[in-house]
Amino acid sequence: MHALPKTLPLVAWSLLLPALAWGQTGLYLGQPYGAPAALDTPSTLQMPSPPALPAHYGTEAPEVGEGVTQSVVPAQPAQEGMDSAIAEPGWDCIGTCVPRCNRWWFQVGGLVMARDYNDDVWLSYDALNPSVGLLSTPDIEDNYQGGVEATFGYRFGHQWWLLATYWTLEPMNVVSLVQDPGGQISTALDFRSLSIGGTPVNDWYDNALAHKANLRSEFHNVELNLFHDSFQLSPCWPVYMSYLVGARWFQFSEDFLYASADTSTTFGTDPANEVYLDIDVSNNLIGAQVGCMLQYYPSCRWSVFVAPRVGIYSNQITMKYRIYSGDGQTGLDIRSNKGDFATLAQLDVGTAYYLTPSLSLYLGYRLVSVSGVALTTDQMPRLLDDLNAIRQVDANGHLFLHGAFAGLTWTF
Repeated sequence: MHALPKTLPLVAWSLLLPALAWGQTGLYLGQPYGAPAALDTPSTLQMPSPPALPAHYGTEAPEVGEGVTQSVVPAQPAQEGMDSAIAEPGWDCIGTCVPRCNRWWFQVGGLVMARDYNDDVWLSYDALNPSVGLLSTPDIEDNYQGGVEATFGYRFGHQWWLLATYWTLEPMNVVSLVQDPGGQISTALDFRSLSIGGTPVNDWYDNALAHKANLRSEFHNVELNLFHDSFQLSPCWPVYMSYLVGARWFQFSEDFLYASADTSTTFGTDPANEVYLDIDVSNNLIGAQVGCMLQYYPSCRWSVFVAPRVGIYSNQITMKYRIYSGDGQTGLDIRSNKGDFATLAQLDVGTAYYLTPSLSLYLGYRLVSVSGVALTTDQMPRLLDDLNAIRQVDANGHLFLHGAFAGLTWTF
């Protein structure tokens, strides 16, 4: 990282003189956001010329009685039309290859993503009018959050790269509070026989002055992939394909808190009369993945891409399930662990624009789908004093993340 300032003048120079750079190296058939260029990259998009016509083509036929002589007929308009039809606009960049010596590859960008949430769960209602809901899980669902993504790679051999990628999002964290100075807030959950200090938990939640709910989600992703350089699928079309195999660690944690204040409309004023239901789950997916990328080049500097990848994972799940009062009395404390099977699929689609053969900008849309994860609200059985059901971690949940990504790719 200390060497980065020394390279900034080189980046500025390539930005100021793009025409010079392109005149020397031509088209950069690299991957716009997750993989670099091939060692041999086409320098022009020039369609191959038609085969030469036979030497006798255009020879005049002798008339009867005359000696046989030959004369070459000038180029015909039809042939000129054929040449112009082949050299179509936008195809003037496919042709011979030139060697490249870039061995290092760096990409940095930003993410803006949202998640799809669990089924709705009602938490609180008006005790005077039970049909009026006051608080539910949709009240603590966050919208889009930003994040960062970085990839660093090194080429070894002629066609393979080793790429390390990390991305994360800012935690999605929403708190929702309902208050009633008349003390008519009650809970829709049934804690049945559970108690804290001899007082039933239901009594702590019913006829309260305030209820609060909080949901916090956090995401981390690390990948180490072997990436094979792109190759042209057909000599007649500017469509290229590349593929990868690798390992991935994906962590998704979710913390759920549901609290009640029995003597105040604010929390922290009288902790001895506050109660908390706290459920924390952490999913750690470790496994292998495969993927590919298809790229189409409408012009030398512009490409569009689609890049799916899918993997199978071992999901190591930890769960903490607690019910306690604000002054530290415990009504329930259960810790559970579970190993389960999970799958993760990712789809990226987007476009890239090449400022120089070694510097490009990219923009796209990403969908991440994970199945076989534990979600906090799935850990609440219908009867909340069913301890055996609470100890059995439910890992049949699904997670969907989707949103936009953009950034810059630089090879050197």
